[in-house]
Amino acid sequence: MTNSELSKRNQEFIFHLTKLLSQSKSFNDEKTNSTIAELQEKLLTGQKTGKTARQLFGTPTEYFQDLTDPKAAAARRKKLAQQGHHQAAASSAADARRPKITQQLFEYSFWTEFLDTAWTLLIMFSAMYALTAALGTSSKKVQGVGLVSLFVLSIVAGAVYVFATRVLSPDPSKKERRPVWQRILLLLLALAALFIVFTAATLLPAVINPALSALWLFIIAIVSGVSYYFWRKQSSLPKGILIIGSLATNATLQYRQKYPKAKKARSKK
Repeated sequence: MTNSELSKRNQEFIFHLTKLLSQSKSFNDEKTNSTIAELQEKLLTGQKTGKTARQLFGTPTEYFQDLTDPKAAAARRKKLAQQGHHQAAASSAADARRPKITQQLFEYSFWTEFLDTAWTLLIMFSAMYALTAALGTSSKKVQGVGLVSLFVLSIVAGAVYVFATRVLSPDPSKKERRPVWQRILLLLLALAALFIVFTAATLLPAVINPALSALWLFIIAIVSGVSYYFWRKQSSLPKGILIIGSLATNATLQYRQKYPKAKKARSKK
């Protein structure tokens, strides 16, 4: 067999390996020729399946090490395989943490995100309270939960959730972020507002805030869920339950990619 039957890259591999073998004391001319002849056959077989010498044996230097010191080469390959496994695991973990969407929090208005979040919470709260009421008698009402307080809780909790997320998440379009003390203060004020408004709603008289049975709560959950489904089909928001969490994660990732030095500067402080 002649080298002309091999591809140009495989010929170059043979040339460099022959040069390394000729410089080795472990290989005389006869051993070198037999090694090269055997290698040519393997490379020609590999060519038929589209594999190059590098894919089969690595670089000429690596294959030379395999031939001259098999034990050391085996240890090297094992180490490289372990490193590759760790890198693959780290990459998989990073992919698992990364949201499956490309949009980020500040691409949408506060009101769009608020409507989606409050609507979702209404479905969740009404379903949760319906199950709680169903544990008792069919006519039992959920203590402290009325028609008005249920909607107030969903609306205010949705507003606070979106507001807090937008305050705490960095905006990729702006390098400067709110000072930490401002973020903490705004978050505390939002939580206080949620507590005060919901408490006030639960204290309303029964005439204004009638208690709801499990049946009525299930009806509210179903009607809210069906109407939410049709609204979401027309919405520009990506698919997902409480999608604002993934949007916030994406905003943080994009900010860190766009302003890596800003992150390092904060960590040094």
